[in-house]
Amino acid sequence: MRVVSLAPFRIAPPRSGGQRLIYDGARRWAMDADSFLCLAVTTLRDRRPPPATPFRYQEIQAATSLLLAFERARLLPKIPYLWTLRGYAGRLARAVLREPPDVVEVHLPWLVSVRRHLPPPVRVVLTMQNVESVWHEPLLRRRPGARLFRRLLFRLEAAGMALADHVVCLTNRDRQELINRHQLAPERVTVIPPGFFAGPPREAIPTERRHRVLYIGSGFGDSEAAARRLIAVVAPRLDPGTSLVIAGDVCRKLKGVPRPPMVECAGFVPDLETLLRGCKALLNPECLTTGAHMKVIGALGAGLPVISTPEGARGFEDLVGGPIRVGSLEEFPALLRTIPPLSEADREAIGRYEWAEIGARRVALYKELCEKSGRTPA
Repeated sequence: MRVVSLAPFRIAPPRSGGQRLIYDGARRWAMDADSFLCLAVTTLRDRRPPPATPFRYQEIQAATSLLLAFERARLLPKIPYLWTLRGYAGRLARAVLREPPDVVEVHLPWLVSVRRHLPPPVRVVLTMQNVESVWHEPLLRRRPGARLFRRLLFRLEAAGMALADHVVCLTNRDRQELINRHQLAPERVTVIPPGFFAGPPREAIPTERRHRVLYIGSGFGDSEAAARRLIAVVAPRLDPGTSLVIAGDVCRKLKGVPRPPMVECAGFVPDLETLLRGCKALLNPECLTTGAHMKVIGALGAGLPVISTPEGARGFEDLVGGPIRVGSLEEFPALLRTIPPLSEADREAIGRYEWAEIGARRVALYKELCEKSGRTPA
């Protein structure tokens, strides 16, 4: 099978959950597909050359990024930039067809217009994180014409759904929300959750790190508010000797925020695996009510149990009560005192989310789509 994946932003090296999702999926496709290429649409601000990746990766720069200057000046939200990305559909299609694929996987709806420039037998699959409306809401809030921009965002999403041959989302709840929001036929939407790459068995936690707990935030969505809630509500209730490590780009947004001595801001950590393996548990206090958190399955795959709000466990409900314990922020410290290390049963349940398993499901779906179109995948 020959696959091309279109990303609407630079994904390497990944610094956020959305980037991680596309990056890890591309890494898996490089193992599963006969031919694989990831094309990323970047902005003029991305001046550095593309980094080395374990899969074929190319970047195409879009001059429409000039519109983002209006957002920095607080004059316009990001919507005009997303709308004008449609103008790059023909250019992207030409890049895609240099090595004609069986399937084009498009991340987020803004680039699905590429469908208009591809031969009908090529299947176009839209992969949805279903977080776009939530993430753009802060940009629209208290802006002139906010209602107009909300309608425009809805139309962009609806147009992508209508053009795609199939839609893939992360959770059953996302699937139902998308079906209801855009009146989609249920057979056009499939759930394929995020995964993790299995590493070596987790070693025993060093004595000096048995009381470290971790929060990872990218700086997008609810991350900053979640970190502030941890500092204000959870940190003061932690047992003596227990420290809270906050990692990720969210630390840049916490400069100047008063924090007790047991809170450490580690910033962006490239070697996240080592950090995960040096902590007792991952805390996920986020309240984003769409999508699924890559950090949750990443931590579980690294051998850490997770303490989460109900919203933070979205997409992994089958693991709640086992490796994921759910409660309110006020309950986090008590849950932390009693949460056990992962059991063999926990590891077996988590194993269903390994990328090898997720990749097999994607291959089966894409082959079925090709066969229905009368195309036999290479």
